[in-house]
Amino acid sequence: MHVRYPIDVARARMAVAPKGVAQNLVAVFAEMSRDPRRWGAFYAGLTPTLAGIIPYSGTTWMTYETLKEALLRARGAEATAELPPQHNALCGGVAGIIGQTVSYPLDVVRRRMQTATLASGARTAPSMLAVFADLIKSEGMHGMYKGLSMNYFKAPIAMGISFSMYARVKQLLLEHERREAEAKAKASLEAAVAEELQKRAAGRRRAVNTRGRTRH
Repeated sequence: MHVRYPIDVARARMAVAPKGVAQNLVAVFAEMSRDPRRWGAFYAGLTPTLAGIIPYSGTTWMTYETLKEALLRARGAEATAELPPQHNALCGGVAGIIGQTVSYPLDVVRRRMQTATLASGARTAPSMLAVFADLIKSEGMHGMYKGLSMNYFKAPIAMGISFSMYARVKQLLLEHERREAEAKAKASLEAAVAEELQKRAAGRRRAVNTRGRTRH
């Protein structure tokens, strides 16, 4: 994330730049390099980005697993069973919506910090908490969720596909692991049988040799 984060900042700035300003990535990076914050401009909004990972990922996975277990119980299947792809996509889509809703205020703050310009003479940008406080003071709770409805179109599709593919790849890997384990067990059994047959054959040869020496 730390390596590609400046590109995310540049994308956010390009999205709100007036016509004729910052028309390409090079121009945006050149503008950011002249910022008094120096490297701080390239990583503006990193704190709310990192802070948002925990509630987003935690809520999304908790919701997905909860819905998955509920559907498995409704189908009368074991807890270790896998759902059909369309059901995984449904669970993932709902999980994505809830995860976005929980973490969205941090996303709003991140965008504000990425696209903010410093006041005249200032060398540092407002902190995450300061941006939070200003946003609530000026726009109220509504401002914390401005634009969330657009994410409701994107999140179900993206997360539905992601969780469906995750479940499918996991199933394929488990099947591959099971086949490998069965192949190793079969090979081990065949080796043990072959070894036992060799031991019996060697024992019969020794018995024949012993009887031959006894007759002489």
